[in-house]
Amino acid sequence: MFAERGFRGTTLGAIARSAGLSRATPSYFFGSKDALYREVLESLYEAREHALEEAFAPVRAWASAAGPPESERRSLADALAASVAGYFAFFDARPSFARLVDWEALEGAGRLGETGGRSVAVSTSLRSLHAVHAERGLRDFDPVLVSVALVSMCFLPVAHAATFQTTSGIDTSDRRFRAVYQAEVVSAVLHLVGAN
Repeated sequence: MFAERGFRGTTLGAIARSAGLSRATPSYFFGSKDALYREVLESLYEAREHALEEAFAPVRAWASAAGPPESERRSLADALAASVAGYFAFFDARPSFARLVDWEALEGAGRLGETGGRSVAVSTSLRSLHAVHAERGLRDFDPVLVSVALVSMCFLPVAHAATFQTTSGIDTSDRRFRAVYQAEVVSAVLHLVGAN
């Protein structure tokens, strides 16, 4: 309901009715709408962090050069492709995430900042690349800027799918579009980090 209507458009009574509970039940367990909303945000960000830690493991493995022999190791392009696919898989599994983040952005992201949850899986992975940039043939890139670009390229077509569909007739959830788009995201990131 928070994803559909935003924080202001949702009441505890409506949440209780939707869940088939008495009106007082959400207040009993969470104390307030604010507390319930923070719990929802924390839960979604925790799920996102877990999913992205796993999704970006190939990038960190490439940077560490640990694991299988060179001949069996993934290329950086393959590692990024797996990571970007994992990012989109998270959005597919948790469609309410992008909507909640959009609502938060519209309201100044104050409650999001209060949750204490920080998103570090992508930036940590890019920092691991930067740490070995010279020895692995990459340029001296800014991991924060590349992280913002990567997150933006993954988030926008999911969060604004209806906008693209309405204004351009582009179905960003179409399997073929998604495959080509993900390859373009990987290509852009490779360019940003200076990979051949």
